[in-house]
Amino acid sequence: MYGVEHSECSYKSSALRGAAYVIAAQLVRVVLLFSSIIVLSRLLSPEDFGLVACLTPVIAFIGLFQDMGMQQAIIQRKTITDKQLNEIFWVVFATGMACAIVLCLMSPLVAWFYNDPRLLPLSIVASCSLLLTSIASIPLSILNRAMQFKKLAFIDVTANIVGFVTPIVGAIYCMKYWALILQPISIALVTAVGALCINAWKPGRLCFSIDRDIVGFGANLTGFNFVNFFARNLDNVLIGRTQGPLELGFYDRAYKLLLFPLSAINAPLSKVMIPILSRIQTDKDRAQRVYMCVSGVLAFVVTPGMAALMAVPHDVVLLLFGVKWQAVGPIFFWLGLAGLVQPLYATSGWLFISQNRTKEYFRWGVFASTTTILSFFLGLHWGALGIATAFAVTECFIRAPCLYWYVGKIGLAKTSDYAKIQLPLIAAAGLTWIVVRYFFQEELALHGAAIIIASLLLSYTVAVCSFLFNTLGISVLSELGSLPLFFLRMREGTSFKADDEKVSS
Repeated sequence: MYGVEHSECSYKSSALRGAAYVIAAQLVRVVLLFSSIIVLSRLLSPEDFGLVACLTPVIAFIGLFQDMGMQQAIIQRKTITDKQLNEIFWVVFATGMACAIVLCLMSPLVAWFYNDPRLLPLSIVASCSLLLTSIASIPLSILNRAMQFKKLAFIDVTANIVGFVTPIVGAIYCMKYWALILQPISIALVTAVGALCINAWKPGRLCFSIDRDIVGFGANLTGFNFVNFFARNLDNVLIGRTQGPLELGFYDRAYKLLLFPLSAINAPLSKVMIPILSRIQTDKDRAQRVYMCVSGVLAFVVTPGMAALMAVPHDVVLLLFGVKWQAVGPIFFWLGLAGLVQPLYATSGWLFISQNRTKEYFRWGVFASTTTILSFFLGLHWGALGIATAFAVTECFIRAPCLYWYVGKIGLAKTSDYAKIQLPLIAAAGLTWIVVRYFFQEELALHGAAIIIASLLLSYTVAVCSFLFNTLGISVLSELGSLPLFFLRMREGTSFKADDEKVSS
């Protein structure tokens, strides 16, 4: 039986240590990610990226069904038996194999849709990552449920180092777009092997039955992921189909440079926050306090950085990618506008999942996906830039305010708390843009690395000042101020000595 019996001290110790490991692993991952984007952008052409980007939504769509929400179901439940874990593993494995076969069978259709025969063999090879991901799924969720974040961090860092080296070597040896397809396969392979080797739990005999309540939880979560898929991938399909791989390559670079790092940060934080919030799900006031504090810290760390880069898009693109990617600049700016609300917006899933409110999560997904898809069609006439603009405007002025109201309405968090974090950061971003545009650029004539650094310093300074005008903002700054001391104590090995002694006694 995998239960959740922990003393308060032991629980706090595990949670904070786990957060430290996840943060450290994520720093490595983000560095590798940005380095990979920069290096591969100089070794490969925009068309190479665009070709693989055409395949990405197809893989993402089929991959929706390989997990069926079972990972989060394992983490969210108060108790789960070894028999239930074994049943879930084999069902997910069989589903992953079926997804890989479906992608292989669909490869001629994919090549026909994009009118590019190169996508046929690419689709077949890419199917390997679906099977490997399904093998790793349940062992990883068991480690996550047990808050074994050190082991998860080790697997993640190792897989991403391999995933960083593999495509670069392939690009050097002139593999072109094949180098890009090697990256997800190598990461999935190392993750699957690591998860199975490190985990004490091992699958037993074949069994394909699952409890009805687990299926219900997973079905609603899969429903959300299904409708959300169209909101996150239809833009790539429309641009690739109507504008071609070159313009899709520009859009893909801008999207990943701004929004993908956010998802790369949010995903590992979810590994910490969902099990923590699940353990305290019956104490709603405490869960809300923990959620808003962590969400506020995340928003403060990420949003001012996005605001600074959005203020100098052309300088960022030229510095990182080179002259051939200049068309990314305007797209980068508008996606940056959406990035101002994404850090706080994206954390709402922690509440829906940990509080077993996946039915409401699915309903929200239907609304959000519908408005996003409509925005894509509204902006399609103006190409990739039009889609980015329409998405950013609807994200900031429709979906984000509606989400904050909806979460408050169903009692998961207070709408006013969202406003206390989001509004100051947006105001700070606006002020940063004005100063950079009319003072740094026009009066001081800064450019390149100088204006990027100046913009970053200004943005975070203004953000700090904006948080001093409400109690929640001050609380977030206080938490940020305590982090250096926490990591110092972690490095010295004395962070939770008193707590551990109390638990052992």
